[in-house]
Formats: sequence, structure tokens, C-alpha cells
Amino acid sequence: MNRSAQPFPSGARTNAGELSVPRNAISFWKWVQKLLDDVRARKIDVIVVYKVDRLTRSLADFAKLVELFDAHGVSFISVTQAFDTTTSMGRLTLNMLLSCFR
Repeated sequence: MNRSAQPFPSGARTNAGELSVPRNAISFWKWVQKLLDDVRARKIDVIVVYKVDRLTRSLADFAKLVELFDAHGVSFISVTQAFDTTTSMGRLTLNMLLSCFR
């Protein structure tokens, strides 16, 4: 099955409710826009990524995403990095990183 050829809504959710990420750039940005729309609509509680750079490579964009997540009560977890805003230590780590950026 070629996931990059599929539009986002059809077949994008797995049985556990996770979203599978499209493989080409155009589909990826449509997927990100859908994800952000769902965040704004408060349909998402937690976003889990393998690595932050899989979501964005720009620290400025990452800071904006974290602000959006915080404003809508969405926690953020990076599996391979020390970002887990569901815990106080994870929030502290993330805030330290973002304060250095600002």
C-alpha cells in the first residue's frame, strides 16, 4: 500500500487511534495542517513523535507549535528525546530549551 498516494482522511488512523504520517512533502504538510486543526478543535490530548525534527526542523516553528499545544491543553512527547510535557521534568526541560531560544 502506498500511503503517500492516499489523501489524509482515508485510512490515516490506525486501530489505536494514532495518525500515520504520509511520506511525501505535500501530503505531509496537509497532514500537519489537519493535525493543527484537530489540536485547535481539542480533538487531541497528546502528540507523540519519534524525534522533534520529524515534526519540524526549525526551532522557531517548534516554539510556536509548543505554544499552540499549551494553549489547547495538548501534551507533547518525543520518544527519543527528553521532551514529555505530561511530566513536570519534561515541561522543565522543554521550557529551558525554549527560553534559550527566545
